[in-house]
Amino acid sequence: MAASRDRLLVATLRVLADKGYDDLTVRDVAALADTGTSSIYHFFGNKEELCRATLEHFDALVREERNALGPEDGSPLERLEQLITWLQNTGDYHWRGYYDTAMARSTALGITPSAVESQMDFPDQMAEIVLAAAERGDLVAPDGYSPEELASMITDGVLGIVARNVMGPSTTPLDRSVPLFLLAVLEAFGPEGASRAGSKRSPAVTVTAS
Repeated sequence: MAASRDRLLVATLRVLADKGYDDLTVRDVAALADTGTSSIYHFFGNKEELCRATLEHFDALVREERNALGPEDGSPLERLEQLITWLQNTGDYHWRGYYDTAMARSTALGITPSAVESQMDFPDQMAEIVLAAAERGDLVAPDGYSPEELASMITDGVLGIVARNVMGPSTTPLDRSVPLFLLAVLEAFGPEGASRAGSKRSPAVTVTAS
């Protein structure tokens, strides 16, 4: 089965993360992409060209990820919207977990990641923005819950939607399900939602050992 260039890049990134550049073979990539080696040579002349194109492609995505955070002086909710828009435009996010390891195991190619060493991963970025929104009062944690727990819930919710789309076609596509989720978050945890709920918010459940 012929594979698209993007599919081959994702497969190559995964094999690089698992085996490193020296031990990677074109057959490994073809097997993971469920295609033949001829599909790879249709796009790339050799192993080095394949791996170099892969790392440069995903390094560019990391730069886009950082730019998607928007200016530091923007409001947290504006920055969150920019980050989500970037996520929607990438189609999915399942490559991110392999990027750092693949880069670290491919030093023989001499490619220096453009992302700084202190670069935060997407979940950390989103959690930081949600916490900033809570500090400003743009989002309000329910009674009995901390802002950190609210940030974790929102981040896990978005990443769960992304993961569902990675596994296969979803009834609601990514570019509609993520904004819908965030609208629900703002409705429930925005200042107006907090004011409406008042004392009706459910307290945190405490589990005690018997």
